[in-house]
Amino acid sequence: MLRRGQQTAPLYLGGPISAETRINERIRVPEVRLVGPGGEQVGIVRVEDALRLAYEADLDLV
Repeated sequence: MLRRGQQTAPLYLGGPISAETRINERIRVPEVRLVGPGGEQVGIVRVEDALRLAYEADLDLV
C-alpha cells in the first residue's frame, strides 16, 4: 500500500523498468528497433538477426 502522494517505480507491462543497460546477449526481448551504423532506420527485427548484423559490423547491440 502507498501513502498519499508517494510515487511508485515506472511500470512497463506490469513490471518495473530496469535502469540496467543491456548489451548484446543480455538483451531479453524478442525484437528490437534496429538503427544501422550510419544512423539509418533498419526496422524492427528479431534480436538474433540484430545481433548477427551488429557482429558483422563490429558493433554492439544496445
